Amino acid sequence: MFCLPSYLNNLIFVLPIPYVTNIVSTHFGNFLNFLHLLAAIILH
Repeated sequence: MFCLPSYLNNLIFVLPIPYVTNIVSTHFGNFLNFLHLLAAIILH
């Protein structure tokens, strides 16, 4: 099992939650847009 170095673990926990949430929501939004576009192409 691969284990992250402790400083990387600390870095991950130190990251601001809103920043991470913003990134996740942005990527999720892009993913939903992509699915919508894909569905539109397939169903067209």
